[in-house]
Amino acid sequence: MSKTIEIESFSDFIKQVEQSANIDNFFMLFRGQSVDKPLLPSIARLNPYEDTTRKEMLMLGELKRRAFNNIDSGKLKDHWDWLVYAQHFGLRTRLLDWSTNPLVALFFACSDYNNSDSYVYLLIADKAMRLRRNIDKSPFAIGATKILRPPQNNERIIAQSGWFTAHAFSKKHEQFISLDLNKKTKNRIKKYVIPRQIKGDIMKKLYKFGINYQTMFPDLEGLCKQVNWEY
Repeated sequence: MSKTIEIESFSDFIKQVEQSANIDNFFMLFRGQSVDKPLLPSIARLNPYEDTTRKEMLMLGELKRRAFNNIDSGKLKDHWDWLVYAQHFGLRTRLLDWSTNPLVALFFACSDYNNSDSYVYLLIADKAMRLRRNIDKSPFAIGATKILRPPQNNERIIAQSGWFTAHAFSKKHEQFISLDLNKKTKNRIKKYVIPRQIKGDIMKKLYKFGINYQTMFPDLEGLCKQVNWEY
């Protein structure tokens, strides 16, 4: 991890991010977490030493078999499209969610009202890290962790300005390696600590800026969560 910064307020977060944004030839990705856990995709969190590639392929195949009445599968052209769609509805995959909008990440960090600090991670990326789908044709064959700019194939990914890191199982190290330990990314990550006592105020500020459950989840679930929060 290149740097850890403790945030004092909503405006302080904006200031800190703005200072980091002035880097030529790089782009910024943000991720919010309510716990300080390794930056690993959901399929690797229970046991990062297990090569889950075959299991993930079987899970995706089973999703395709069962979901044809629930989605317009004609919009999903390959395994990448299916993984992106499945990720946003809870399937465990090798994708880890990020956003190009720091306020989205701040929302996801603070929306869980647990009595502990939360965290926003900033990944400073460059074009060399981007996935090229004409070359990296299968998510299950990539040899290194890549950054995926996904197709906008569902409303949530549009609302959340979603991007992903696509994680490879390292055969050399026999594990999925967290981004904060990966030699190619660990010095490109900043961690912003959001103290628990300011999370409520930050959620109120985010609401004023149009970042809330209803805008992040533009469906009935998001509306219900928003009404819960307001009342």
